[in-house]
Formats: sequence, C-alpha cells, structure tokens
Amino acid sequence: MIRPRSLTLEVCLPMDGATFFRVASGLCKARSEGSVEPFVLVVEEAESIEAETLRRVAAEGRKLGVALCLVPQHPTEISRALGRC
Repeated sequence: MIRPRSLTLEVCLPMDGATFFRVASGLCKARSEGSVEPFVLVVEEAESIEAETLRRVAAEGRKLGVALCLVPQHPTEISRALGRC
C-alpha cells in the first residue's frame, strides 16, 4: 500500500553485517512500537551482507509489515548464499 505520507531513509555507506543488523533491528523495533508505518527496506549490494543476517531480518521484519528488497550487484552470488540458509 502506498501512502501519501512516506518516509525515505537512505544510508549510503558501506556497512558490515553486524552494523546492518543493528540498523535493521532498530527500524523493526520502531515499527513494532508503531512509531513508523510499514516500509520496504532496500539493501543495495546485498551480497556483501551475510545470508543468515538477511534471513533473520527478513523473517523478523515480515511479521511487522517490513518488506526486504535485495539488490545485488552479482545476483548469482546472493542466490547461492541464500540457498545455503
């Protein structure tokens, strides 16, 4: 659902899996508290984040109305990584 009031938060810096998880967890917590509307979390260069971290964020976020969009530079790498989860 697209709402007229939307918020875009863009974090454009390289981050490791632990930092990504902290950012994503904070956003999911804000969503669970009702302080933000459902949203889509777009992860560019997704192959640089550990597959297990992506799986955890996707599973937790889905329950809260958070969608995860993975945008890999090398789709075959992320496909193989997620296949191992």
